Amino acid sequence: MHRSEAVVEDSFHYRLIKPELIAKIYKCSVKNITFKPVHVGLVENGNSCDPCVSVTSVIYPVVVEHGAGVCAKIAFNYLNPSYLIEWFEYQIMMEVDTVVVMLQYINDKALEVFKYYKQKGLLKILPYPIKLPGKTDRGFESTNWHFDQSVHDEQVAVYTCQAYFQGYELVAVIDFDEFIVQDKFISYKTMLKVCE
Repeated sequence: MHRSEAVVEDSFHYRLIKPELIAKIYKCSVKNITFKPVHVGLVENGNSCDPCVSVTSVIYPVVVEHGAGVCAKIAFNYLNPSYLIEWFEYQIMMEVDTVVVMLQYINDKALEVFKYYKQKGLLKILPYPIKLPGKTDRGFESTNWHFDQSVHDEQVAVYTCQAYFQGYELVAVIDFDEFIVQDKFISYKTMLKVCE
């Protein structure tokens, strides 16, 4: 086990909202260790981490030269499987190499679609906790969506995507109900080359 002091690398600010828990990126130095960390746990200064209550896997970014990645943030509740297929096939036509989504809970038919695109190598599914810290009634459904907190909860997924896609040239955050289009049908990579 290696212990290092973490520093806040980025803190999400949205309007003047003050949520209970703020989305942040923590960074800690691992320069002087002789092993490759696979898990990380955060504890407050002075507290023991034996064992750490909350541990998460370390994401090591894959380098994809000229890679295009899409962050779909969080999948939850009911997603229409036909719309998902349309969305994934559109990403394939747009020459996307990888889609990352954090999965909380979804309907069985949507999960089948996710498994299919995962098997094809397009989709990387990362876990998102079902029970969120802080208020117990927090979530992403309209009945327990708390605007000041929930935008920060979504930002955690965006930060995770940023870490995962560090080795890609192009990254976009696109929800499952969004399509980036142009008057000419060209891929995302070509769109950016035209803009250069």
